[in-house]
Amino acid sequence: MALQESRDLLSEDVDHLWDGFAIDSDDDDVDVDDVDVLDDTETLTPVDLLMESVPVQPAAADSNNNEPVLGVTATATTNTAPAPAPASNQNTNANSPWMHPLHPSVLFQDSSSPASSASASASTNATTSASVASTSTSGHLLMKQTAGMLSSFASRAAHSIQSSAAALEQKHLKINNININNNVNVNGNGNGNILTPPSSSQQTVLMPPAMTLDPQAKAQLLKNAVGELLPGEKVIMFLTSLQNVKDSSHSHLLASPQQDWSCAMTFYRLILLSHGGSSSGSSSSSSSDSTDCHEGQEHVVVPDWRKEWVESASVSRYAQHFSGQTNNASVVISIPLASMDRVDRVVLDPNMAQDVSLLKIFGKDNGRMIQFATTGAGDAARALEALQTYAFPGRRNLGYLFAFESRREQVMASMTTTPQTTIATTMTTQDTGTASNVIATPPTVRRFDAEREWVTRQGVHHQWHVWRHANAQYQLCASYPHMLVGPMPDVLSDAGSITNVSPMIRQTAVFRSEKRLPVLTWGNRNDKASIWRCSQPKVGLQGNRSSADERFLAQIGAAPYRTCHFPREWLWQLTGDADLITPPQGVRLVILDLRPKTSAIANRTGGYGYENTSYYTGSSLTFCNVGNIHAVRDAYQKVSSLCTAEKVNDVQWTSLVEDTKWLQQLRYILSASWQTAYWAHIHRLPVVVHCSHGWDRTSQVAALAQLMLDGHYRTLQGFATLVEKDFMSFGHPFHTRCGHGEGRGERGGGTSSHPSSSTTSSSSTGDEGQISPIFIQFLDGVYQLVNQYPHYFEFSTRYLLALSEHVYSCRFGTLLCDTEREREVVANIRQRTHCLWEFLEESMERSVLYDPSTASKVLLMPQSVLLRNVTLWTDRHALYGPKPTLRTLPKNV
Repeated sequence: MALQESRDLLSEDVDHLWDGFAIDSDDDDVDVDDVDVLDDTETLTPVDLLMESVPVQPAAADSNNNEPVLGVTATATTNTAPAPAPASNQNTNANSPWMHPLHPSVLFQDSSSPASSASASASTNATTSASVASTSTSGHLLMKQTAGMLSSFASRAAHSIQSSAAALEQKHLKINNININNNVNVNGNGNGNILTPPSSSQQTVLMPPAMTLDPQAKAQLLKNAVGELLPGEKVIMFLTSLQNVKDSSHSHLLASPQQDWSCAMTFYRLILLSHGGSSSGSSSSSSSDSTDCHEGQEHVVVPDWRKEWVESASVSRYAQHFSGQTNNASVVISIPLASMDRVDRVVLDPNMAQDVSLLKIFGKDNGRMIQFATTGAGDAARALEALQTYAFPGRRNLGYLFAFESRREQVMASMTTTPQTTIATTMTTQDTGTASNVIATPPTVRRFDAEREWVTRQGVHHQWHVWRHANAQYQLCASYPHMLVGPMPDVLSDAGSITNVSPMIRQTAVFRSEKRLPVLTWGNRNDKASIWRCSQPKVGLQGNRSSADERFLAQIGAAPYRTCHFPREWLWQLTGDADLITPPQGVRLVILDLRPKTSAIANRTGGYGYENTSYYTGSSLTFCNVGNIHAVRDAYQKVSSLCTAEKVNDVQWTSLVEDTKWLQQLRYILSASWQTAYWAHIHRLPVVVHCSHGWDRTSQVAALAQLMLDGHYRTLQGFATLVEKDFMSFGHPFHTRCGHGEGRGERGGGTSSHPSSSTTSSSSTGDEGQISPIFIQFLDGVYQLVNQYPHYFEFSTRYLLALSEHVYSCRFGTLLCDTEREREVVANIRQRTHCLWEFLEESMERSVLYDPSTASKVLLMPQSVLLRNVTLWTDRHALYGPKPTLRTLPKNV
């Protein structure tokens, strides 16, 4: 289509902007050869996502048609020079300039078109003729009138159908007229398409003609439903008279049958809203009761069933605070575009005179599903194309994400040009060849400042050495933060310059996967307890060794530690395992390999493996059996399918949840985290934690262990610092794991067809194996701690729920990109997007159960208590389920 061609040409123009934005897509347990992401001579050139990766119009109609496109009026004008049109629209009429979707003059456009109107007219006329024919049985005169009407209706219907076909051809809408049998239908379940028998309502679907609303009515309707839009959130599409609206949480049932449904798509989200009857196009009554009128009877006042149902304990958490008390109250269903996993288009019956298309939207968060049917093929094509453009722009078009759109105008207004000579010393510049564009927008405050956190608060410089130069330009390890902390001896220092780094440090980095050598993430200046993190060594089948790596770990274990003097009986009650009471004789360093041992052995075939304690003197090695990203994804899909299923045996609910293996994976992670905190706090031993690459399971376990050991991280400010440090700065690949801007099976956007011949889906070929809810699983682990010990945490489970909802939304730029280098040097995230932490701090209140005196205490509960009380995070996993899972609670609870 014209849009796809335009977007491809735009991608070619901005491809050079992403040079250096290399995102590792290796499998978590299947490793590849170590590749230098950034050599010492490479110039760091920031990428300008906002200024050059400009979104094109979602669906440009042919200029000769003079019809409105998605959010753009063909005859609109502006006081400034219009942006250049996409390459596919070179023949556009000069009197109808293409306008950028963000232009202030762009407003709501009527969703109806000649194509959809003609189709609706044909369907209505055909239905009317059939009705007349079936009732013409009373007299010769009536038969003559009926025959005349039939002839007239047939002529008008044929003319309408011809006009509809001509309009579709003129607009160049490439609609897939997919033929399906009457005995099958497509029903998506979040894991693919499944052919199932159709329902009776889908076999005989006749759509009413589209309701007409002027732009002012649309704007008011949307404002009444959702309030003011977010900064930068512009409406690009508005459809009316939707049918077959359904949400997996069944919140659509709260709408009155007399209400109409409309759809508004913005740069941020898709909004479905119900409103007053179609006769008026707006709310027609404000009474608190509904009236049921029966022929031959008096008007009977019937109480609104929704009010009683909502106020009872039978409604789910998702809809319990629905404010509707009348038949005209709006029901709003919304989903962020970036959180969509895929969009399927289903042609319900291709043999009908009117093309009825059903759009099914599947979300990334817990298998959510939303569906609606449009009144014509034109509306369905517009909606599908707009969704595929802005929900799945692909990795090379991240400027489409709302996180960048929300501050685009502010950033553009702050742009200044400086001579090229200042490029080398300015971190927030963009090289244009002769000059540099500087963004003057002040960046948001970083929660994790390495100097402030490690030196000022933790005081690690008293026991360990701070490397301020070894990775200052990310030349040692591109996925590590710019400042690191290592062992104390001067032989391991960075000698005060970027180029003069100890050979021992370089050799140790080369021996570790992705050059992620062991570095400190947390230390206690008082008792010398410490937690270190790294990746797996490159042992291979040959049993390779590195003297530098062995000496490096020996220096970590050489730090003095305090002997444990706790009673053995007390330690047994704490651990529940005799092997954990005391470390083996002579052990001064504990290595926790978070993988199952079988996986670690299998990785030796790829040149990696695990430490041989015979070579690492004074160390012990323990495997923790935490599953890889594939096991996490499979368990997440299973628990999501269970929570969103309509038919579940509630008597066996607990066993069904356990069968998903999600809680089992959580217990393995919490057990490894508990062991890390136990060895560090009770025995004052340094603990080295790693998995394969050291950025998924390692981040989870290290962060959870620090929540137990350090009360600062249990505060609102400290938790944000912890996430920025152990996930964002230490290289957890948020973009790769969440698939921002990419749908199911996508690695860069586009469309392809599913194997089923009756469905078109917005997905493309590629590897989906790297997508996994690692951060959601970490938040679930935090939830277990907060749920069991709420008085130790300044934030509540509501805070975690709000944070989890924005993992996929891309409303904020905080959780975008894969490494600190990409955020700070390549994309300048803090200057170009809004901050998630600021939003949470302003909108979320401090937990009323928090006890400030616990900030100085260690949260080290008995291991059996922690693991036996792990429960399903129903607020998260059952949020979009059709069955109520939690009882209703007051708003302040």
